[in-house]
Amino acid sequence: MRGYLSFLLVLCIMVALFSFLSYLPGIHSTSDSRTIEVERTNSVSMNVKESIILSTSYWMRTSANLYDSIPADKQNPPERELAIKAGILSGWALLSNHTFSDDFDVSPWCGYIDSNTKSRLPAEMISRGEVENCPGCLPLSNPECGNFIQLSQKTTSGENDSVSLKGPAIQSTSFSFGAVGASIYSKKYKTADVVYIPLDLVIE
Repeated sequence: MRGYLSFLLVLCIMVALFSFLSYLPGIHSTSDSRTIEVERTNSVSMNVKESIILSTSYWMRTSANLYDSIPADKQNPPERELAIKAGILSGWALLSNHTFSDDFDVSPWCGYIDSNTKSRLPAEMISRGEVENCPGCLPLSNPECGNFIQLSQKTTSGENDSVSLKGPAIQSTSFSFGAVGASIYSKKYKTADVVYIPLDLVIE
């Protein structure tokens, strides 16, 4: 009788052990899946950020070269600046229509944000189930985003054209600042992110 009870005890322990072990893969699989989703979101976010920088650089140089090809006596700095900004804006318009991923909605924008935007806006997008720009921000294809292109034109001393993407300094405060960035949201993964180009980044 004692041997039978011992057998039942061992059997119960084995059943409980196998049940516990069979549950573990589910835990790991859920955890691994979430990690992959977050990494995928970060990858798309970095791709969007880098694309804005590369687009800005490419169209700045292309537009500058095109303007500089006209006769020197017909050139002047204000018109050159307008031409370069127009080129950058045309590139941003193309970028705004680009599909970065079938699983993510991306909305590039320009506007004024604060230090809490990167945490607050993603939470709002997840809650509402859709991609959203920051409050008051404009689509990056809007011509008014040209105000967020701070251009330093090349000089005779050898300095190249360069751009910083930020709002006019007179409108920036310690609580908000003008930036160019994007909202990223995935309905499939239920993840969201906000990226913006660092204000001190010099794009050449």
